[in-house]
Amino acid sequence: MLTPGRRFPRARGLRASLGLLLVTLLMPLGYAGPAHARRFADEPLTLTMDQLSPMTIPRRGAITVSGLVTNNSGDVWTDIGIYPLTSSTPITDEAAFEEALASDPAQPVGDRITDLGPFDVIEELGPGESATYSLRVPRRLLAISGEPGVYWFAVQALGAVDGVRDEAAVADGRVRTFLPLISPREKRTVSLSLVVPLRRSLDLRADGRVSDVEGWVADLAPTGRLGRLLGLGQQASQPITWLVDPAVLMAAQQLAQRNPGYNLGAFDETAQNDREPSDSEQSSDASQEATAGSASPTGDPSKAPAPPQQIAPRGATEEQAKIAESWLKTLRGVIEDDDVLALPFGDLDVAAARSADPAAYESARAAGQTILDSFEIAALPAVAPLSGTLPSDALAMLDPSDTVLLTPGALTEIDAADPAYAEAATLRIEDRLVVRTPWVPEGPAPGDPRQVVGTRQVIAAEAALRLTSRPSDVRPGLVLQLPSSFESPDAAKLFTGWAEQSWLNLTPLGSLSTATAPTIADGPLTYPGRQSERELSEESFTAARTLRQRADALGSVLAADTSVAEEISRSGLTSLSYAHRNTPYVSRLGIAATTDWLNRQFNRITLKVPRSFLVPGETGRFPVSVRNGLNHTVRVQVAVTADSSIQVPPTKTLVLGPGESLSPVLQVQARGIGVHYITVEVTDPDGQSLTSSDPVPVRSTVRVGGTIWLIMGVGAALLFTAIAIRLTRRFLAWRRSRANR
Repeated sequence: MLTPGRRFPRARGLRASLGLLLVTLLMPLGYAGPAHARRFADEPLTLTMDQLSPMTIPRRGAITVSGLVTNNSGDVWTDIGIYPLTSSTPITDEAAFEEALASDPAQPVGDRITDLGPFDVIEELGPGESATYSLRVPRRLLAISGEPGVYWFAVQALGAVDGVRDEAAVADGRVRTFLPLISPREKRTVSLSLVVPLRRSLDLRADGRVSDVEGWVADLAPTGRLGRLLGLGQQASQPITWLVDPAVLMAAQQLAQRNPGYNLGAFDETAQNDREPSDSEQSSDASQEATAGSASPTGDPSKAPAPPQQIAPRGATEEQAKIAESWLKTLRGVIEDDDVLALPFGDLDVAAARSADPAAYESARAAGQTILDSFEIAALPAVAPLSGTLPSDALAMLDPSDTVLLTPGALTEIDAADPAYAEAATLRIEDRLVVRTPWVPEGPAPGDPRQVVGTRQVIAAEAALRLTSRPSDVRPGLVLQLPSSFESPDAAKLFTGWAEQSWLNLTPLGSLSTATAPTIADGPLTYPGRQSERELSEESFTAARTLRQRADALGSVLAADTSVAEEISRSGLTSLSYAHRNTPYVSRLGIAATTDWLNRQFNRITLKVPRSFLVPGETGRFPVSVRNGLNHTVRVQVAVTADSSIQVPPTKTLVLGPGESLSPVLQVQARGIGVHYITVEVTDPDGQSLTSSDPVPVRSTVRVGGTIWLIMGVGAALLFTAIAIRLTRRFLAWRRSRANR
């Protein structure tokens, strides 16, 4: 029965309804990890469990637990008694444990321990106030059967409002978790591989700078999600396995360098005039002066290219750069003795790539390896979809050396074919190593499902059930993956107390025995239709492929430094990640913006051509001028597109330093009378167009020219004949005049 002073249930019900609606709307979007919707009614008092020691039920001694009690209501609560609770019988199998995780907090799971009365008392707690509690529960007071398994352990709070206690309420607040009990006669150990992901969606600006700098820096800070995960690794007393997206390392390194954009842009004439030329540039200049009178300079492909000007803009402060640099330094120290699995660069949506663009998978795999090599990090290639599932044909696309991490839900059809498969942590399917990797479940309601103590106890419970539910001749192994969204201020405490557990052995994933992994020639993977509908579209992959092609052209053009071309090529992959399934249109806009930016840079290589041109005969010399307006030395050709009546061979490769101009002469061959339009293009050495002129009219008079020469020849012959006749007549007249004298 509720007292008149308790006005919170209706408000709590409204909040619960809104929360349920929000969960219902967001669930189709998906996220990295499992979830059970928390549809349970709020309680006026909220409890946390910040300390619990030991992490298993001891043979003797006591269990100590402490945390906070917070008043969520608008009433003043008094005389709040804190009690521990345990279940009398243990959970002994995984199915019952899953039911327990999703159970209603109001459902009875055991009896309060009241032998000593309240173990702690909070005298008064006003609205919004919090107070600490601390309990010490002797082992002898635990009302448990003593059988091996996993027991419920909870802390409950009972209080009063205006001196009246609600007798109908089981508890006014509670927090629940689990305590494993391992038989002292147990000699086996559980080999547990815990996979900790370092993945985050990455968006880049058109010029290559990391977007959302503040968000990234907040995540990389010691108090941020990525920073806390490294703190977790530092606390681990035994090896763990890291699942790394190389794009995260690249973004952190870029921020550590103050987030520069691509070092590609307009040549700065002022900066060029201010600096002293190098010896090689001086000799090159002298050589060009000596050949200035050449009618058709083509550049010298063998000459040493001038270094690019450093014009990359920056987008991070010095303080932000220090945070990123510190994170990278910590990362190196944390993972050096652990196994590292490397995702395809940018956390590629592999399921979508298998039909839209398999080459994108190869590119992402190679790009990731390049990044890891630059950090000198040894890693095994891996694929671990955020959904935990893959279509069967995507598995066939993967490289045989890839380690594939899938959740048990992706293997239900295979497990149904043979129950023995369900017991195997690793399988070989189509010659690919598949690791059964369930997410670490969320802790039971109420409270924060990712509170560190609760997460630790869930992991311990999963491992204990593997041990207690398997025959004595089986050495159980278990692989669990933390969700990518895992975040807690106390993440570093996740491994507190593990060293004292002789039955639990943290092992790197690479040490799992794969020799006994069942081999399945053609196993159908379970891939929900909802995941298929959410795959990135072919349009996204087409846009990224176009950008890669333009970046490849840039790589063949840049003579001195092709790293910027590699950076631009990688940038398209960051928009093909699983994280962009929620915003595919936005990701395509990002790719298009980068492509447009790159095309504008190509347009800085300018052409000057005549407005029109007359071919006076069969051939003509067509003058053009090419200027490199980029800050890099480039290698290009000049080619002409025309109909079959006009032929213009492309020039040899031209090498132009930053700001340099050359004036090659094109040899035009005409085969017909009339006006033709030609387009002059600057291309890369492979012939891919970079920039082009407007159509230029060319008049061909090749046949008229032959007639003119014939007429001129006949006219000359007649002229010389007439002159000869006239001279002859004069000479004869002169002879006659002499004879008459």
